[in-house]
Amino acid sequence: MRKVLLAIALLLATATPALAQTGAWAEKLFKGTLSHDFGNVPKGGKLVYQFPVTNIYAVPLDFTEVRSTCGCMTAKAVPSTLQPQESGVIEVSVDTMKFTGVFDKNVIVTVGPKFISTAMLIVRANARADVVLNPGQFTFGVVAQGTKLTKTLDVEYAGNLDWRIEKVSKDSNAPIDVTIEKIYQTPPSGRAAGKIGYRVAVTLKESAPAGQLHQVVHLETNDPASKVVDLTVDAIIQASLTASPSVARLGRLKPGETITKVQIRGNRPFRILGVDGAGDGVTADLPKAEDPPAQNHIVVIRCQAAQAGDIRKQLTFRTDLDGASVTVTVEAVVAP
Repeated sequence: MRKVLLAIALLLATATPALAQTGAWAEKLFKGTLSHDFGNVPKGGKLVYQFPVTNIYAVPLDFTEVRSTCGCMTAKAVPSTLQPQESGVIEVSVDTMKFTGVFDKNVIVTVGPKFISTAMLIVRANARADVVLNPGQFTFGVVAQGTKLTKTLDVEYAGNLDWRIEKVSKDSNAPIDVTIEKIYQTPPSGRAAGKIGYRVAVTLKESAPAGQLHQVVHLETNDPASKVVDLTVDAIIQASLTASPSVARLGRLKPGETITKVQIRGNRPFRILGVDGAGDGVTADLPKAEDPPAQNHIVVIRCQAAQAGDIRKQLTFRTDLDGASVTVTVEAVVAP
């Protein structure tokens, strides 16, 4: 027993002071934000919340486990490792189609790997049976940049209130247009509840920039129990022109010629008109002017450095695809 106590004392003495303290030190990463209440929400909606987290300690920390206590909720750490003073989030998603009424569940977050501690996050919501979304959110999936696309969602109420959507709002800079129309209304009759349905249409603008899009449309109602209904809009806007890899890391080279291949892909056939930024032994073999347009081009990049040192060149390939261009960064170290 004495040897065991001595071993523990030695471990604590050599540990980083911040990590050697007792208690759930992982909770301190969240700076007191350990719970979130979505409040009253329609049934069928997808709820998302991000718990901010910061590594306040002097060593890197891994999220070794992030799990939910309910099948209707998922959680993940972004990123999965935090360097000292780096911040991230624990992103929680709740599917209200899988429950009705009060929701009070936990997310277990375990941090390690050398010193283990666990924080418990609490997520609450009340999924109303009288307000239903179908589907639960606007999901566009992967969309080519420059595409105009519309999705619809129905909001339905059944009850004794004169329930109405009075206003629709969104971020003024969001690359979406929103319209709403009433599609039916049945007043209460005897024991039968009244019903009203709205159809909300979200149109993704052609000007939407490439990248991941996440927006929220706010429906302001006259319902005292839930003044605002939030609808999420998600899409991945795929650039009209991409390069893979976008960074060509050639590593450590000996003097002489080294080649690598880059794929330049468009959302429709195109021609490569030229390349800017070449030089210092870095060149690119372009398709011939008489070659037909192609949706996919394989370009050979050549690196033939005359002297030792670091190489970092940015090659910008110009195309006739609506004037779009794409940049490939070439990095290498030429040994003496």
